[in-house]
Amino acid sequence: MRKIVWLALLSALTVAGGIAHGTPVKMKSGSPASAPSHVSTSQSSTPHASISQSSASQSSQSQSSTSASAKAATAATSQIKGTLTYRDAQGQVITWQRGAVFPPVTVTATNQKTQATVAHGSDSFGGFTIDNVPEGAYWIAAKGPSFNTTQRTQVQVGASPAQVNLDLVQGPSTVSGTVNCKSVANGRQCGTIAQTGTVVKLQSFTNNALSYQATTDAKGGFTIQNVVPGHYEASVMAGDSYTSGSQTFDAPTTKSVEVVVQPTAGADAKTYAVQGQVSCVVTSNARCPARPVSGATVTLLDSNGAATRDATYTATTDANGDYTIRSVPGGSYKISVAKTAGTAAVTSAAKTVPAGDFAVEVSSIVSLRGTVTCQAPANSATACASAAVSGAVVTLLRPTGQATAFTATTAGDGSFTITNAASGAYTISVAATATTAQAQMTNVLLPSDHTVVTVAPAGKAQ
Repeated sequence: MRKIVWLALLSALTVAGGIAHGTPVKMKSGSPASAPSHVSTSQSSTPHASISQSSASQSSQSQSSTSASAKAATAATSQIKGTLTYRDAQGQVITWQRGAVFPPVTVTATNQKTQATVAHGSDSFGGFTIDNVPEGAYWIAAKGPSFNTTQRTQVQVGASPAQVNLDLVQGPSTVSGTVNCKSVANGRQCGTIAQTGTVVKLQSFTNNALSYQATTDAKGGFTIQNVVPGHYEASVMAGDSYTSGSQTFDAPTTKSVEVVVQPTAGADAKTYAVQGQVSCVVTSNARCPARPVSGATVTLLDSNGAATRDATYTATTDANGDYTIRSVPGGSYKISVAKTAGTAAVTSAAKTVPAGDFAVEVSSIVSLRGTVTCQAPANSATACASAAVSGAVVTLLRPTGQATAFTATTAGDGSFTITNAASGAYTISVAATATTAQAQMTNVLLPSDHTVVTVAPAGKAQ
């Protein structure tokens, strides 16, 4: 009996060992080893243990993967750092004065694969840092308002910050400024200044052929565009009553360039009274409404015929045609007499204060009436479409050939009338039409009640 029990235990251990090692064990039907229920329990518990071990392994691998992903995400961005070197148009490095703030520049990084861009401005010392840049290959570009040449360079962004240095070349810029007058302690005061029309010149110190010009507006301001970088002098020729002013600067500049002029001092600081008479000129074919011209406005202009800069000098003629303008600085002036009811406006030649004759002669206002007719030259193969030329523009020219503001257009019968012209000698110019040629008639004295201007058919000059 004891022998049978030992045999059963030995069979059970053999079966369990075979299952554990994956070895098939053949059991005979009815064998005592097949009876114990604990063998079946041992067989069914082993696979559950294997599943538990596999789940633990997968969880450990997942945690490791998550940790690795987190580390990868942390290392996926980096920095791009760099410095900017500023150069002039000739490629020379620009040396900034101590304490100067470097011109602002925008640095842009563009991912070559995704085309995504990251931009950052430079600091006041010409350096820049772009944070949180994903790893990859990038194009780096830099551009500033005064540096219009953009440089592109390639850089690889990895775990460590990428370092890149960029050169910026100055381009043309805009220079703005003002012309101002400042009084001198022992001389004349500026007074009310007419700033319009003053010519400002920029002259390069290094290239005599390089200069720019602009004209000031009503407030004395000026703007000059496309100024090549360099060292310049801004100067103003202020006329007879002011000293010339100048200012040096470097372009490009973000500051307004101020050019200061001053009233002339010394002998020119003395003022004078300008007196004269306005009279009407009587000609053989024109009569004046009155020889002395009363009620006419007289104004002093500068030697170029523009408004005076320091003050407005004006007066009105009395019943005798006389006028007086006081407190006029010494210099050269032109005298402008405005139009009246019977006389035309006129501006005299330049006269010198204090010496000079300030009498001014004006002409009476007259009319010109006439007709434009077409007449074919002898033996001409081209005939006139009509004797009366309609729709032709008639213009009065001065004896020198300079056009005036007096024009008229012929009516259907070829007639025309020009009014408010000053008496004197003129040239009458008739513009070409679709059927007639251009023509001129010289030395026509106004007034004239009937002047006939003859033109030729189109294609035949008169």
